Amino acid sequence: MKKAIIAVISLCMAASAWSCGQLDQNSSSDIEPPAYLKGEQTPQPELQDSQSDLPADDVQTQPVTEQQETSEATSQTEKISPVPSSTGFPYGLWWANDGSGDSYYFFSDDNCSGSLHSQQTGTGLGFDYEIYGNTAIFHLGAADNSTEAMVEWSDSHNCILHWEDGRDETLVYYDAVDYDDFFHYTSEELSELAAVFYENNTGTAPDYTESTIGAGGLIVIDVYSGGEWAETYSLDRFTASGTDSSGNPVKLG
Repeated sequence: MKKAIIAVISLCMAASAWSCGQLDQNSSSDIEPPAYLKGEQTPQPELQDSQSDLPADDVQTQPVTEQQETSEATSQTEKISPVPSSTGFPYGLWWANDGSGDSYYFFSDDNCSGSLHSQQTGTGLGFDYEIYGNTAIFHLGAADNSTEAMVEWSDSHNCILHWEDGRDETLVYYDAVDYDDFFHYTSEELSELAAVFYENNTGTAPDYTESTIGAGGLIVIDVYSGGEWAETYSLDRFTASGTDSSGNPVKLG
C-alpha cells in the first residue's frame, strides 16, 4: 500500500515539474521586453489637427481687438477717400526758383487758393490746391487742370516742390503780404531800363538785351550792340540799382 502511494506522489511531482518547465519555456519565448530596454524607439502616436475634425461652427478663431478694428478701418478710409489737410501753405508771398527762372507764389489765408506770378513778365495765374499728407495738388487756371508735387519741408518757411514732371522748385517765404501790395521790377522792365540807360551813356541804341538770374537773386542784363556783347548790368529787382561790368554803381529806375 505504501508503495502504491509513493508511486502516485512521484507521478504527480513529475507531472508538476513537466508543467513548470513548459510554462517557463513559453514565458521566455512569447513575452517581448519593453522597447526602451532593447534600444528601440517607441512608436509615437500620429498627431492630428485639433481643429480639422471639428465642425465648422466649433473652430475657434482669435478675437479681433478694438485697436485692430480701428486700424483696419482707418487704413481703408485713407485708401478710399483721403481727406485734405486743413492747414495749407502759410499766408503771404513766396519766392520760387526751379533752375530756369524765378517766380512768386501767393498763398491766401483760406488754405486752398492763391496765384503764381512770373518774375520775367509779371503775368499771374490763379490756382486752387489741396494737400494730402506731403502731397500737394495744384489746379492751375482751372479745376480740371491738376498738377501734383511732393512737398519736402525744411522748416515752416522753406520747402522744395518735387513736381511730377521731374522739376524741383525751391520755395522761400518772403512776407505776409498780398501780391498786389508787393512791388518789384520784372526782368522785362529791367531790360528796357538797361537799354535806355546804355543808350543815354553811349549815344548808341543797343541791338537787344538778355536777362538771367544771377548770384544773390540779382537780375543780370546783358546788352548787345554792333553784333556783339557791349555791357552787363547786375540789378536789384526791387530798386533797379546795381553795378555795371566794371563794378561801377548804377541806378536805372
